[in-house]
Order: sequence, then C-alpha cells, then structure tokens
Amino acid sequence: MAENEQISDSVEKRIAIKAIGKIMLPTILSISFAVFLAYISVLGQTQVEITPFSEQEGGLGAAGLNALVYVIAALLGASLLVILLKRGYGKILNAFMFFGMTLGGILLTGYFGLAVLVILNSLNLFFILVVVSVLFGVSAAYVLIKRTISNPYLQNTIILGYGGGLGAFLGIAMPTWSTILLLIGLSIYDIFAVTRGPIKQIIEISEEKEKEIQLPAMTYSSSEEIEIGLGDLVFYSMLTAHTFLNFGSFSLVMVSAGILAGLMITLKMLERRRMLPGLPISIAFGLVALFLSLLISGQLGLLQII
Repeated sequence: MAENEQISDSVEKRIAIKAIGKIMLPTILSISFAVFLAYISVLGQTQVEITPFSEQEGGLGAAGLNALVYVIAALLGASLLVILLKRGYGKILNAFMFFGMTLGGILLTGYFGLAVLVILNSLNLFFILVVVSVLFGVSAAYVLIKRTISNPYLQNTIILGYGGGLGAFLGIAMPTWSTILLLIGLSIYDIFAVTRGPIKQIIEISEEKEKEIQLPAMTYSSSEEIEIGLGDLVFYSMLTAHTFLNFGSFSLVMVSAGILAGLMITLKMLERRRMLPGLPISIAFGLVALFLSLLISGQLGLLQII
C-alpha cells in the first residue's frame, strides 16, 4: 500500500511539473514576443504616449493618477461584463467583446506593421497594411468568440499574440512610474477581482449558465486544464518590454527571471486552490528584480522623474 502511494505521488509530481512547464513556456514566448515588438518599435521610431497626465509636469502625483485611471477602467469594464452576464445578455456581451478584440487586433497590427514599413522604407505598402490589419483583427476576434468551432491551438496562439502585442504597446506608450504604479494597482485589484470581485463572479455565472452563454476565449489553456489569463500575459509582457526599452538587457533578464519565479510559486500554490490571481506575486518579484538590477548596475538614477 505504501509503495502504491509512493508511485501515485511520483506520477502526480510528474504531471504537476509537466503542467507547470506548459504554462511557463507560453509565458516566456509572450514576453519574448513583446520584447521583439518593442525593439521593432524603436527601430521604426513609432513611439507614442497614452497617459492622460504628464509625469514630467506632475511628477509622482501624475503617475498615480495615470495608474488610477486605468485601474478604474478595468474595474468598470469587468463590472459591465458581470451585469451583462447576470441579465443574460450573452449576444450583447459577445458583440461587445468582438468589437473590442477586433479593434485591438487592427490597432496593434497597424502600429507594429507601420514600424516594419518604416524600417523597410516601404511606406507605399501602407494600404496593404491597412487591409491586413483589418483582416487579422476580424479573423482573430472571430476565432476567440466562436470557441465551439475553433482549434484550441489556434486560440492559444492568438492569445499569446494579443498578450505580447498589447503588453509591448503599453510598455512603449507609458512612462516608467506610471507603469510601476499601474502594475502595483492592478496587482492589488487582481486580488480583489479573483477572490471577491468581478472575475470571480464572471466565472461563477458562466459556469452556472454554461449552456446559455459561451464566453470568448480569454485565457491560454494547457492540456492539463491549467489556464493563464490574457491580462496576466499582457502585464508580464508590459513590464518586460518597458524594462528592455528603458533599462537595457541586464535588467530585462533580471525582471524576466523575477516574473517567472513568481509564476512558478503561483502555480505551485494553485495545486491546493481552484483559482489564484496571476499578477501579484509575479509582478512583485519582477519589480523587486528591476530595482535590484538598477542598484547593481548603478542606474537607480534613471527612476528619477525629471
């Protein structure tokens, strides 16, 4: 009996290790893709800023307001989804999600595609880029919405693309302290959302009304039924892309290692729980790694707001 239990424990450990690997690998691919896109953006000189308040003029106060705006937007968006689910407006919800994912796909493909055209000195192909961006945005959103007829591998690939692409864009478009405070704010929000708030409610309602409402694919799913949310991939990618652009390769390696170490701990904790927030531990480790890397390299001064 004891020998059988040891064999069973060994099998379970192997399965757990395999499951962790199937989440770690896509995370590595997502953050690597984000860094690649950030590099493309630099070469193409297509940098933008999307914060409503200027850090240079308002300092940390402005950075805090920028973070607050995005956290509130995340809360309102998730709350709207809960309301639509509770009232059984599945078609409206899917239409809303389809529009958002289509628009996101078009903008991301267009933005990074424009950088590629600039690098290749081929702006005469801009119209083709517009057509490709629209086709990609619509088809990618369709695949994620129509889960019952889609290939799970294709869905996972699109999730990785969205995660790395949106993460890279945010990492490029937001200044450093806005990025840091936003990631801290979202990590705190993630704890609330998963344990008591909108994300928990969305999962519970979707399970209860599984036959009535089919939610879009918004997670990367392994064959062991362990999932990592699109939002987690986006913000892991955001931190790594921003680190690469602003602090160099050494800090990038440190931050990536911190994020993956945090993810490993989260996955181990998940063995005893049904669901855990994916951001807090990984983002905490990543930010600590960032500060340590800047301390070691003597670049802490780069965090000063001018």
